[in-house]
Amino acid sequence: MVTAKIPQHKHCNVCGLAVKKDKDICSEDCQSKWDVAMKKKKNLQIIMYGSVAFMMVILMLYMFSGG
Repeated sequence: MVTAKIPQHKHCNVCGLAVKKDKDICSEDCQSKWDVAMKKKKNLQIIMYGSVAFMMVILMLYMFSGG
């Protein structure tokens, strides 16, 4: 049985194509899609943490107001 040696590689974080070991993204198109996805993820995290902080402030106000 003959086995072919596959060079060290990774896969694109967006489309899954093989890329060189030192890269994460295969093309400019995938890079722009990755940037948009990461911006959405960051915005969602900000909204989630902000909501938790807001709810904690409301809870503290309720607790200390004698309610």
